[in-house]
Parts: sequence; structure tokens; C-alpha cells
Amino acid sequence: MRTILITGSIGSGKSWAINWLKKRSQPVFQADSQAKKLLQTGSVCYPQLKKLFFESDLYLPNGEFNKKKLAQKIFQDLKKRKAMEALIHPLVRKAFRQFAEEQKKKGANKVFYEAPLISKSILKACDKRVLITCPISIRKQRLTLKGWSEPEIEERFSRQMPDSAIKQQVDFIIDNSGDFKKLELQLNEVLLLLEE
Repeated sequence: MRTILITGSIGSGKSWAINWLKKRSQPVFQADSQAKKLLQTGSVCYPQLKKLFFESDLYLPNGEFNKKKLAQKIFQDLKKRKAMEALIHPLVRKAFRQFAEEQKKKGANKVFYEAPLISKSILKACDKRVLITCPISIRKQRLTLKGWSEPEIEERFSRQMPDSAIKQQVDFIIDNSGDFKKLELQLNEVLLLLEE
């Protein structure tokens, strides 16, 4: 069972690539989606998160985190961000191992692991690595169209590694600065090469 990392900065078009893979019955594990589930009230680590983030203004009336305020908090407080990651990341990795095992039982010979550009350690943990990339100007334009403000965009960019920091460490680079057809052609090529 091979693990294929799909990564890229926010606004690069990872979601398009992931949806394309899913439509072709490729098994995809999304680390961010799993991490968001762990922030919910019923999660195994919610009680510990509640102790770590005790400020009442970080919560909605139903007890769920106010994700926007939580994001601001962990950006300002590196110590709390590291503590939160220490709780969540091992659980995300555990969920991925379970997902990979399930896919193996179904006969899959590879699984895709989608994760943002936040750590170089994930590069070493996967067998092959695919970077989805495009110029910052295009990424900013896409995020602005989704309703992001300039400070929100800059804050998120500051939390992720630049593409240039890992380009030499990946196996495939997909340029997503064009239209969806060009992205599809490149994804098809990568899938074929992964079967070799």
C-alpha cells in the first residue's frame, strides 16, 4: 500500500484536484477535514481542548468552537497552537492509518493523503508527493472571490510554507494557474505515472 501526498498552499486548487480524484474512485484522506471533526463537541480530544482554550468568547452558544476566533487565537499564541497540534495531529495520523487499512482490505494499492503545506515531516512520511501550485497573485484572487479579506489571506499564507520551500522534495508538480482542463490533463498524467 503506497501513500501519495497531495499538498499545496491555500488557493492553489487542491480541492479541485481532490474532487477529481474522488470522482475517479481514488481513495482520498483529507487531513484538514479530520482535524475539523476533532474540534467538535463529541470528539475524543474535545475535553482537553476545552481545558486548553477556556475563554468563553471562543465558543458558540451550542458549545462548538467559533472557528474564526479560534484561528485568530492560535495565530497569536504559538504555545497554545503547538499544544493543540500535539493533541490533534496524532489522532489525525491514527485516523489515516485506519483509513489506509480499510482501503487495503477493499483491494486498493494506494491512498492519497491531502494535507496543507504546514510541515516538512509529512513529506518524509509518504511514498510519493504531489504539489499543486500556482502564482500567489492567482491564489489571492481566488480567495478574494470566496470572500476572504486581505488580512485573512496574509495571515493564512504566513502559517504555510511557500511552494519554493518544498519543490525540490516532491515527485510531481502540477501547475494549476490555467483552466480546469489543463489541471485534469496533468492529474491524468500523474495517475498513469503512479501505476508504473
